Amino acid sequence: MLRARKLFADYDTRALIEACQNTEISQEQAALHFDLRGKNANDTFGNWERGNRPAPKKYRARFITYLWFGLNIRSLSRLRAIWQEVMQREWEWAPLSNEEVEVALQEYRAAQDANARWVGEVLHLDADFTGRLAQIDELVEYLDRSLCDN
Repeated sequence: MLRARKLFADYDTRALIEACQNTEISQEQAALHFDLRGKNANDTFGNWERGNRPAPKKYRARFITYLWFGLNIRSLSRLRAIWQEVMQREWEWAPLSNEEVEVALQEYRAAQDANARWVGEVLHLDADFTGRLAQIDELVEYLDRSLCDN
């Protein structure tokens, strides 16, 4: 059960805010990582970050990859500390298992690798782009779809 509303921030997310401040990632970039779209995307992520409301639990795997790749927290102990302070204590999410972390990171890497291979195959990066507008359009459509799917 979520907590009763406080006067200011509902949830103490200082650990998440500090981790974000140590990088140059914008709220817009963070919103894209979570596949938040539309005019309120930045506000939605900002509300999570500031502690105005908890992120929905469906974003567990995205938060793992956001902390690891987006905020460059490559220490499992540091990732777990932020998770315990914010996601567990404040948002009342379940603790992380080692398997959950590994699966989320592997799936994220696999998706990135698959996209990179496809882009390379379509563009043949060493080739001339003259007369290849159809391939470029196809690539742009693919990237738009993959961003919406991830």
